[in-house]
Amino acid sequence: MDRLLDALEKAKLIENRNECSFSVCGRTDKGVSGICQVVSFVSRSVVAEGVGVIEDSGCRISERQEIPDKEMDFVSILNRNLP
Repeated sequence: MDRLLDALEKAKLIENRNECSFSVCGRTDKGVSGICQVVSFVSRSVVAEGVGVIEDSGCRISERQEIPDKEMDFVSILNRNLP
């Protein structure tokens, strides 16, 4: 998990690994595939509103100069920072 957290920090998708509510879930039984392992975390976002968006306490949405309507491509950003 350290590599994933390192990549999240390097890409600046999370500010701090201790405060991003990082959680993992999966099975490790013999013969079980690594596919369908799950991680969750709170990440920064460029979208101002919608399902799952929590307003940043640092500034109000109305104070932002530009509010994009399309989210960042998290998969591409993260993959560029993974080994």
